[in-house]
Amino acid sequence: MTEALGWIGSALLLLSLTQRDMLHLRQLNLAASALLLVFNALMLIPSMVVLNGILVAVNLYHLVKVSRSRRKERVDMGQELRPGRFRRADEMARAVEQHQAAVGDERGKVARL
Repeated sequence: MTEALGWIGSALLLLSLTQRDMLHLRQLNLAASALLLVFNALMLIPSMVVLNGILVAVNLYHLVKVSRSRRKERVDMGQELRPGRFRRADEMARAVEQHQAAVGDERGKVARL
């Protein structure tokens, strides 16, 4: 059982390094670091316990940072079209077109990856 933790943690660590999306990389790396922390604690390897403990903290920090950034982007895009912002229908239509173009551009970037 203990050895399996080490192998699974190592596999997750390698898998995390193949991710293009930073959120997925951090999630997988956090899981790998946590498993390897437990594995190394059971194997009584203090230097690796400390290292993986630091990696868990670093990944948690960056996960929160990336999540907040993505949430802010979604809120900012929603604010562009909030009710009461436009006095005339043509202003709103222009804003909707700009919003759709921006979303289309983002989808195109993702599709090209």
